[in-house]
Amino acid sequence: MAGRPPADTIDPMTVEVRRSGSRPTTTADGLVSRHSFSFGPHYDPVNVGHALLVAHNDDDLRAGAGYDTHPHRDLEIVTWVLEGGLRHQDSNGHTGVVVPGQLQRLSAGSGVRHSEHHDPGCGPAVRFVQMWVQPDEPGLVPSYAQHDLGSQLDAGALVPVASGRPALRDQVAVLVHNREVTLHVARLAGGASVGLPDAPYLHLFVARGAAELEVAGRLAEGDTVRLTAAGGARLAASPMCELLVWEMHRGR
Repeated sequence: MAGRPPADTIDPMTVEVRRSGSRPTTTADGLVSRHSFSFGPHYDPVNVGHALLVAHNDDDLRAGAGYDTHPHRDLEIVTWVLEGGLRHQDSNGHTGVVVPGQLQRLSAGSGVRHSEHHDPGCGPAVRFVQMWVQPDEPGLVPSYAQHDLGSQLDAGALVPVASGRPALRDQVAVLVHNREVTLHVARLAGGASVGLPDAPYLHLFVARGAAELEVAGRLAEGDTVRLTAAGGARLAASPMCELLVWEMHRGR
């Protein structure tokens, strides 16, 4: 749930599973966008985020499709590509094609305009997950980062890949301007398991495959779980899965 109290007053453990098919969906020519929270015309006042995570979209773009130039402000925009390639261009001169295994972060700060389109050189379509958190301070200088994680995910562990937490600043591939959040990614073979981070708020997304979470049961591709005070719960791939887990240490 969004807007929970600080960690020291948080309720006992809660587990809320949201199934893939329940997500509101935006469709257009060559575009399908599935929203975990309120987004665009799909406004729901009781589903505007979970703790510090305010957008979580699972997008498919076909040839020629994408988002033309549009503005953002005071957001940390983190993008993870699952298939194909996503071409980015922004008003500060940053361009790039993001492919699987690479993490992208756009800090919109005081204001930036950007576009995102399917890259035809990387196959007939692109599927990506885009996630937004708010920065600690408004009006920062806009910035861009893109990093290839290489073989970091091969070990079958939950790997911190983006964070603003001081203890992790020298360990993660990409920094975000929020001191209370970390994004973890895992690629798990069948039977492999991981323990979830110890944090007052977690948001788990099964990006590919399926899994068993001991406090929630079976999870299919596209399912999400919103947890409070559930650190240490174990998840096992069944038969394989790719996970995105946000660890958050305060609500909004």
